[in-house]
Amino acid sequence: MAQEKFPGLPNFKPSAVWKSFIPSKICFFLWSLWNKKILTVDVLKKRGMVLPNRCVMRCQEEEDATHLFVKCRYIQKVWNTIRRGAPRIGSLEGDLIAIINNRPTETPIDFNGWLASGILHATYWLIWNQRNQRIFRDHKAEASIIARHAIKSVISWVSAHDKIDKCSAAICLNNCLSRL
Repeated sequence: MAQEKFPGLPNFKPSAVWKSFIPSKICFFLWSLWNKKILTVDVLKKRGMVLPNRCVMRCQEEEDATHLFVKCRYIQKVWNTIRRGAPRIGSLEGDLIAIINNRPTETPIDFNGWLASGILHATYWLIWNQRNQRIFRDHKAEASIIARHAIKSVISWVSAHDKIDKCSAAICLNNCLSRL
């Protein structure tokens, strides 16, 4: 069923978004991101808005989802920092759809892959928040702060979830933090 609805996402599993330990507002954001519905400048221009199309993350390239979440020089610093702490994040090569298709597994059997997927999702959310902070509040955070906040977010989400081995998750995530 997922393959029929999302032909560009052959490995996409809706349960990866909706049946997870991630807060629902972030699940909705991820769903929108994966369906190419977040309001990046290129999407707003297609809807008829007249805007300068440039990335607000310290570069002058055009903003689209792949650039914003993967290709931007500032965002690459975020991902490089994240990968130091959580090497299971996986490949960030290609466009956003290719990266989503290659994200870590999320099965209960693969606990580390499951946490890596949570870190990946938290990072997408925090990149989007940072982009909006720069636009609406002129507030800029360093890449290392976003990376640390992503891992701390997952620690918070895990602690609020009753079906997760909190001790193992805390040890794993604190190890990630110590490597940043």
